[in-house]
Amino acid sequence: MQRNAFVFLEIFSREGGIQSYVRDIFQAYQDHVPHPADIFLLRDGPEPPHPYGQNLTFHYLKTKNPTLGRLRLAAHLLIYLLKTKPQHFYCGHINLAPLVRSLCQPLGIPYTILTYGKEVWEPLDAKKQAALADADRIWTISRYSRDQMCTANAIDPEKVDFLYCAVDGQAFQPAPPAPPLDRKI
Repeated sequence: MQRNAFVFLEIFSREGGIQSYVRDIFQAYQDHVPHPADIFLLRDGPEPPHPYGQNLTFHYLKTKNPTLGRLRLAAHLLIYLLKTKPQHFYCGHINLAPLVRSLCQPLGIPYTILTYGKEVWEPLDAKKQAALADADRIWTISRYSRDQMCTANAIDPEKVDFLYCAVDGQAFQPAPPAPPLDRKI
């Protein structure tokens, strides 16, 4: 059976724009992709439990010691990639990209790096630039982020796809137009 895999720093233990964006990706994946996926989380623990269905399997790797956590993540990913050889690997943060590149590239596993904004707008170190350059695809949230990243890090804009932020149409809907201001005076 075909599988995909993802790795992220943290999604459930913190609230923020990236976390909200990634939770939308999980929901869309669950709703529209028939292949199961394994999701590795460096800084999240299993509480609270995730709200997703059975085709998403979460691997929580949180440790008290950050260095031990990174080593644990690398070991888990290597074992997983050797055993499972997923169809595609999605790297959820530029800080994880050099590790993903070093594990996926020798095994011939294509990978995509997700970017969000300012973390890639300035020139990155050589390992992160190499990870971007060697990625099968790069996802970002806007043309502006793409242009900044590509200019700062010599990335071909043709390898970048847009995965725009979602808006909940049930929670946010257009309001009727406000009456002209001169009527209020």
